[in-house]
Amino acid sequence: MMKYDVKLIKQLLLDFYSNQENVKLVNYYTSHTFFDAIKKSRSETVHSAFLAWLLEGKDFPNQGNNSTLMHFLQILLRRYEGITNEMDPQERAEFDTSLSDALYSGTLTLSNIKVETEKPVNSFYQSADNKDKIDIFITCQTNLLNDIANGYKTLNIFIENKIGSDENRPIESRGIKKEIEEEIERYNQIKLNYEKQKEECETEEEKQNIEREHYKQLYQTDKYYFACHSEDKNSIDLFVFLTAISQKQLDDFNHQKRGENLCWCEKYIHICYKDLLDYVILPQLEMPNIPESTQIWLKEYVKCLSIPAATVDEEGRISNDDKQIILAVSDSEHKRVKEFSEDKKNKELLYALISLYATRDYYSVGGNGLYSFKDALITVFEDYEGETIQIKKREGGNHFTLIGSKKDHNNIIAIKKLIEIRNGIVYLNPNCETDYAIEQINEKLDKCHKIEKISVSDKAKELLEPFWDRNQALILSVLHILSESETTYAYVYEDFSSRDNTKFIVGQEVCSKIDVVEKFVQHIWSSLKSIDKINDYLKEISTGPGRKGVLITTKAWDELREKEEGNEDKKKSPTSDRFKRIKLDSEDYYLSTQWGGRYNSTKKKLENFPMLWKKIMEWNEKNKTQIFDVRPK
Repeated sequence: MMKYDVKLIKQLLLDFYSNQENVKLVNYYTSHTFFDAIKKSRSETVHSAFLAWLLEGKDFPNQGNNSTLMHFLQILLRRYEGITNEMDPQERAEFDTSLSDALYSGTLTLSNIKVETEKPVNSFYQSADNKDKIDIFITCQTNLLNDIANGYKTLNIFIENKIGSDENRPIESRGIKKEIEEEIERYNQIKLNYEKQKEECETEEEKQNIEREHYKQLYQTDKYYFACHSEDKNSIDLFVFLTAISQKQLDDFNHQKRGENLCWCEKYIHICYKDLLDYVILPQLEMPNIPESTQIWLKEYVKCLSIPAATVDEEGRISNDDKQIILAVSDSEHKRVKEFSEDKKNKELLYALISLYATRDYYSVGGNGLYSFKDALITVFEDYEGETIQIKKREGGNHFTLIGSKKDHNNIIAIKKLIEIRNGIVYLNPNCETDYAIEQINEKLDKCHKIEKISVSDKAKELLEPFWDRNQALILSVLHILSESETTYAYVYEDFSSRDNTKFIVGQEVCSKIDVVEKFVQHIWSSLKSIDKINDYLKEISTGPGRKGVLITTKAWDELREKEEGNEDKKKSPTSDRFKRIKLDSEDYYLSTQWGGRYNSTKKKLENFPMLWKKIMEWNEKNKTQIFDVRPK
């Protein structure tokens, strides 16, 4: 076992602070911006207000093709047409041909620019709810000729800004969890029904009534498009969905899903905060005639985008999931952080932190690297065989299938009771424990290929905890940047300030541990369809409060409540409150939040979560067509 002891950690910490580049990075990531000071670093309304100021351009002397709004329109055109080979076009969105021609020729002019935030939707459609607001609304005059003599087209831009929150759902679908494919099918049927009903209308009043009812059934972006889109050929409407996902994800647009990374309305052009940083904000900072006060604001905002921060509501309350969001990192900052992570001593310190706080075991090969067991095996076998090898989990057991040409089975691969070779395919014995497998494999390997589990001593942990507390933003930024580069860190990017607050991603949603439990139960319900079967499957982990099972009916929950009515001790901490109400096939059930017998409701602490993780992996191995997509954040 490769263990980070207290002596090594002390040496790494001293080396870390003696490196002046490290100290500069620490100072940058531990100093606060104005947005931090007012606790609004991830407030959607504050970001919308800042972007409104930016795009209106009144404090920016650069006009014409160098104006902020012109650069913004260029982003939309890039995304709409997929301007590079790596970028998928967004062909179902809308972009006026005369506008794109003018942008390409450099002949477009914009005047009378007006920008509003929180623009009421009912100013465009009277039947809209009073709560429906356009995050940023931009209107301006163009030099594009319209159908009226000597007239010019008006440009209207509707921007929906999302930071760490999902698009608002129709009232009837709130609280109901569905597979995304199911929801798409249901939603498409609603639209088809509307078109059919509209055709059958005999009066204008009937048509308006159907429109109003249909509006209520729509997702947020479809609502806004329905209400604000104009058929007037003398104006141009652009609908924009600004999101916190990475440029890499957005480039792969055609492989993203509606309702997850994409909004529900296909007419919106999707952009991300990194687009704004690269093509609007940084170019302005490079202009020689920018006022000093404007430069200060832009630099503050650039830093605000790159420092991890939790989302907050409009009252300044931190969101319940406590997730840390990085909106965008400049290329220069990306380079600095990457160089920091590639320093040999810094890398050792990162390995120690990851192996200490991550939810899975990690291994070194020949004393180097940070690998999962599977990746460690791949590294060893590829080194020995000199060929690319894939290791895949095979259906029916907790083992791996090694696919590829093997030149020397006897020397490295054929280990009795551990590996079986059939028809040139190598199987790891499913009943073999990982530690035993490593021990047996290492007997056949030379020193520079030995696989060792990485761990941190208790004394070393005590030294690392305050280091993490001080440098949390820097370390999260390192993991964020490296995960985008698809390195070995990709699956360990998480908020690991403490084990209790570890976050996970289910599909594309960031979840706490108790959320993972809920989603997993909902996932396996679609196959098992039985409380007894679910309780039996999870009985190794928890029997639930009062030994009632992980999942109970509403009737059983009511019985618990009645039983505790006259018990004063139970009233202070009732067993029945240690269940969470969930929906399964539109019916209410209650899910235990007391796992392993020790549950702290304020910290959402699940003592037996590693056992649950094992059950999830077991489920995925046996159900290849119904994978529960969960990973550490």
